Order: sequence, then structure tokens, then C-alpha cells
Amino acid sequence: MSSRLDSAPNEVIRQILRAVCEKDPVIKKKALNCLDQYAEYYDESERQEEVTVGTKRKAQPPFPIVHLCVNCGEAFLEEENEDDACCYHEGDLEYDWESPTWEDWDERIFGPRDNDRNRRDHPAGFVWECCDEPGDNTMGCTSAPHEAPVPSHKRKKVSAESVSGSEEETGNLGSTQDQPIEL
Repeated sequence: MSSRLDSAPNEVIRQILRAVCEKDPVIKKKALNCLDQYAEYYDESERQEEVTVGTKRKAQPPFPIVHLCVNCGEAFLEEENEDDACCYHEGDLEYDWESPTWEDWDERIFGPRDNDRNRRDHPAGFVWECCDEPGDNTMGCTSAPHEAPVPSHKRKKVSAESVSGSEEETGNLGSTQDQPIEL
């Protein structure tokens, strides 16, 4: 997947990002956070371009890689990662039998209380096992440096169908100027 993203035209990437952000506010927040991390580098490269107009350009330093922390989900640059930059919960959310969230909850109507969907939609009905704080307490109990995801080096098996592929699979998308991407 990474090589397909690396070789895709910038406009295609922008359209995909816009479509994904429209559908998911969490992704949108993370994308904007990543852009904020890069803001100082964009400003610096623009200043360098103004200075080098009419002179020989020196090679631009590469943009640093923005990582999304595996613990808190925030965007960060490795060179700006501090010892207490990340605040997260080490434990899982446990069902809280005493929570007022469940007072009028009828499992025959609403389904079981203790599931991942309710952890997401009704976090106040759970407690963090690491600190016994209510589940809607998003401020973590553990501080540490942000942690970058470990890259996966697994290779996918290639089938005969995927080698021949369709236009979408092979990346031959043609012009995308007037083709908004919908998810």
C-alpha cells in the first residue's frame, strides 16, 4: 500500500484525504494535527525559496516524518518528542456496574452493555482498570514520550488476478480534476 501512496499524484492524495476527513471527524482531527506539526517546516521552506530567487538553489532538507502515537493517537515529530509529551491510560476500560449510565438500560432493547461499541459511545459506563477513573476521563494516568508505530515488513502474496488488476488497482486513474472521491 505504501508504494501506491508514494506514487499517487498529489491531487489524488488530496482528494482521498478530503473524502476520508469528511466521513470521520477523528481522522480529520489527526490530519489537521499532522499539518500543524509540519507548519513550521512549510514556513521555513517558503522563506528559503524567497531568499534563493535568482540564485542557485541548494537542496531542500527533507520534511521530517510525522508519527501518530500508538498510545494517545496524537501527531508528533521525533525531534520534538519530550519525556512527558504523551498522556494515556495503560489499562483497558472495564464495565462499571454502578454507573448511572446503565440505570434505564434494557438489554432486550439496547443489547448487551459490555461491548466495544458502548465503550466508544458510552465511556462513562466504564472505568479504566489502570487507575479506576471514569471511562470518559480522557486525560491519561501515565506520562511518557510519544511512541511511534513499528513498521510492518510483511509481504503480501501476489495472485494472478492482482498482477493483471483493474485500472483502480494498477493506479491508472487518469485525470482526477473533476472526479471527487466518495467513500
